[in-house]
This record gives sequence, C-alpha cells and structure tokens, in this order.
Amino acid sequence: MRASVTISTVLLLVIVPATRAQFAPGDVYVSEAALALCRKQDEIPGGTDRIWRVDPRTGEVWLFAELTGDMCGGVSGLVFTPDGQRLRAASIVLFPADDGMEMVFADRFDSVGGGGSIAFAQDGHLYYAPYSSTREFLRISAAGEAEPFDDLTPVGSIESLTADLYGHVFVGLHRGGSGDDQILRYTAGDSGSRTPVSKLPQRSGYLAMTLTPDHSRIYVVALPLGWSPSIVWSMNPQTGDLTKVAAIGGLFAGSGIAVVPVPSGTGDFNGDSTVDLTDFRPFQACFESVVGTPLPRACRAGDLDGDYDVDLIDYAGFQRSFSPA
Repeated sequence: MRASVTISTVLLLVIVPATRAQFAPGDVYVSEAALALCRKQDEIPGGTDRIWRVDPRTGEVWLFAELTGDMCGGVSGLVFTPDGQRLRAASIVLFPADDGMEMVFADRFDSVGGGGSIAFAQDGHLYYAPYSSTREFLRISAAGEAEPFDDLTPVGSIESLTADLYGHVFVGLHRGGSGDDQILRYTAGDSGSRTPVSKLPQRSGYLAMTLTPDHSRIYVVALPLGWSPSIVWSMNPQTGDLTKVAAIGGLFAGSGIAVVPVPSGTGDFNGDSTVDLTDFRPFQACFESVVGTPLPRACRAGDLDGDYDVDLIDYAGFQRSFSPA
C-alpha cells in the first residue's frame, strides 16, 4: 500500500521576535486555537488565537502573540526553524523545513479533514494518525510505502504523536468517558510493545506533546475539562513520572506545543550552555549516522564539523568541548 497524504494550507505565519533573546533554547511555546470563537471576538473575551511562552525552569508564563481579526481562525501547529530564530504557526500545513530535510504537519486539532498527528522516527519512518481516523495510525517508509501500525479503537483516540532518538514512539491518548488520558510508548518500531507509561492526573479536552532538545523528557500540554487552566507537564519517558511545569490561563491553550531548538554544531544538546554527561547520551545515539541521509533535527547539536553526519571527527570535537561538572 502506498500512502497518499493531502494537506491543504490554510494559514501560515512566520513569527520573528523583536530580539533573539526571546527565543531562548529550551523555552516552550504553546498555541491556543480559538476556532469558531474567532467569529465572536467582540462578544467573548479571549476569543482570539494566542501563543504563550513558558520558561520551564521557573514556570513563568507570558502571552507571546495574540492573533485577532482575519488572522484568527485555528492556529494550532507550532514548529521552529532549525536555527531557532523563527517560529512557524499554522492551521493545516505540509512543507519542508528551511534545509529541505523534513516535512511538518499541524496536529489534528484544526478540525479540517486531511490533517493528522505526525512523528518522524530516528530510523527514517514516519508515523501518521489521519484526522479522519484518529484511533489507528500508519507507519510510512521513506519511499512512501505505508502499513497499518496499531489500532487503538478499543482504547481511545490519538491526540498527538512524537518519537525520540532511542527508537521509542509515544502516543497521547484521549480516552473519552472511559478514564483518564494516557501516554503510550512503543519500542523499536514494534506495535506489540505498546506500554502505558503515564496517566494524566486530569481528563483533558485535548493534549499535545513535544520532546526537550536532548530528548531526555517530554513536554505534555493538556486542556482539562471544565474550563480549568491548561497544564504543561514534564514527563520522564522511561518512568512516566510527571512534573508540573506551568499553568496557562487561556480558554483553549494546548492545541500545539514547540520547544526552541539548541544551536547546531555545539555538542550542547540540552541548551544549558555546557557540554557534559547529560549531552553524551544523545550524542551517542546520533553517532555514526548514515552519511548522505537527512540528519535528524535532534542530532544537529552533534554535527560539530557541519558535514551532516555525526562521526569520529565530531566525537573529537565533542571531547574538546566536554567540561564535566
């Protein structure tokens, strides 16, 4: 079976901060899609699309951008350009990143047919949950060959997908009336390895996920039912332990989430301005990536010589930059 995925571009914004310091590596940005309320902006306070900035180190939250008038209408997908200097916000989008290496989809919260949740895995496969069928998802090869991966119909509906450097695929699952929402984990592309790794403390209207720059944790943003503030959680992908990062007071915050990437070629995977043991594990996972293939976004910090792979030359540079605490 060959996948045919058609996405229509509805809205694409490219947001540049007034100063580069606004996009600090590791900061989290959360979108709030007002959807139909955009048509009632004069009647309903907060009926506008908004983007929030979160400092995960302090839990502080700022309103970063508010989209009114014709600009309002379902901004949900968020993604940074590879250099971390521009934030793209979109309703339904399919496009290559600046370096032509990746495609980016908005998540499915737009309520536009053809959208879906998507994740690129380290092995080159694309995992995709179409909007029209959000209880099952596909695995698509680089050649475009698609196959069913797992059917979650008995369990719940897929809200978000992400994949880490270590071969894991994570699914944010909305369980409706059957219980609290969950995060599921799959290992090494094996659909039979499905494991519930975490349960959110509150049932949510929707949720979105993204990885920290070094892939050591997953940020989960969830909009609880009952008009409560949206909560940003930091989750340990191995144990499922959740730590509350921040609460966002918007009506619908949580439709999309993105983390400012760390600069390429520094060896500093987690963006803390040092190269130490916490950076070694992701460097090891990226080591000796295949020459000539797209270098995953999460591996770019390890490409110290800029030749689009992570090899012995980069390891020597990593050693020179290494400064253990």
